[in-house]
Amino acid sequence: MKDKMIQIGKENSLSITWEEACFFGFFILLSVTKGLGFYEGQKVFMLLVVPALALGLAKIMLSSYTKRQLIMQVFFLLLTAVVYYNSRELGIIFLAFTVLGMKNIPVRKVFHVGLWVWSVCAVCLSIFSFFRLEHTIYRVHAKMGLGHIFRWSLGFTHPNILHITYLALCAFILYQMGENYKFRHFIYLMAGNVLVFLYSVSYTGFGIVAVLLMGCLYVRLRPKFCIVEKMLANLILPVCLILSFVLPFYINDHWTSAYVQKLNFMLNTRIWLAEQFLKSEYRSLFGADISKVVKSSMTLDNSYVWGYINYGLIAFAIIMLGYFALLFYDTHKQKTRELVILACFLGAGWTEQLLFNTSFKNITLIFLGAFLFMQKEGAKEYSLFSI
Repeated sequence: MKDKMIQIGKENSLSITWEEACFFGFFILLSVTKGLGFYEGQKVFMLLVVPALALGLAKIMLSSYTKRQLIMQVFFLLLTAVVYYNSRELGIIFLAFTVLGMKNIPVRKVFHVGLWVWSVCAVCLSIFSFFRLEHTIYRVHAKMGLGHIFRWSLGFTHPNILHITYLALCAFILYQMGENYKFRHFIYLMAGNVLVFLYSVSYTGFGIVAVLLMGCLYVRLRPKFCIVEKMLANLILPVCLILSFVLPFYINDHWTSAYVQKLNFMLNTRIWLAEQFLKSEYRSLFGADISKVVKSSMTLDNSYVWGYINYGLIAFAIIMLGYFALLFYDTHKQKTRELVILACFLGAGWTEQLLFNTSFKNITLIFLGAFLFMQKEGAKEYSLFSI
């Protein structure tokens, strides 16, 4: 399939493979869907998602793989089908098609496309919502010692989602800028962070964006990490898992409970909610449809616990192993900028759902997919059609 090209334009024609055409069709459609704030339950959401997933599946089927990759693809596709059947969560398909579709797709090209699509969507939606502010989704919470105040989402489903969208947009920008990122760019993007905060009033969103911006400035000064910095980078995921799965059990009847409860208060009961979900009725090997047992008043803003209870132990463990391997590889290869982005998104996953649901804002899946399909030059490849 690699030799079959689509020619675009007459002069200085741009050539892309059918594989790339399918992947970018999938990626752009889902980016537009979520970038314009559509969500499950809306007809327009399904009208965009169905062709996107069809293109994502076509991309996977069109690609050729080594024997190891072929076995891996079949296994992961079967696991995805089983998890979706049990959980009825589209997020597992979004995640799987993004990662498994990265064969022969350049990471930089994905970030370039992502930057343009998400920028246009975010600007258009924000401007449109600004002039229809009273008709957009908002929340009223006690914040900043000012009593109950309005938190605006500017067209997204929640004010926190507005700030997570800005996080993803900043990550696209910083990756594309690379070594050209300087202090003045930090000031511009931090000013944007403050502006978004004035609408979202999301402390966690503001904090993680600030860490991302400062982290990418830091790696400009420290392009190579020492052993201590490498260890700290590799500790990000274990710490997030401990905070997600161990800390909630210390919220009551323990000498540390007073401190945990204070942290729980600061995080708007996120730790208590995680403890409510970490019960035997929510555990499974291959995922479960928790909408049948979860109360409508309960929400879970923790990507790790959310992924575990929705997708089951097997799928969740495989995803975590992939991230552990990616962190080790990036530290070994001194990919410091990617490490900062990866660490910030993994950290954000502790207080937000963005990593594994249908938000399609976890751009680290692009790194994970590229890492998964690394191979030696000249390795013999086979098509899925040949099995």
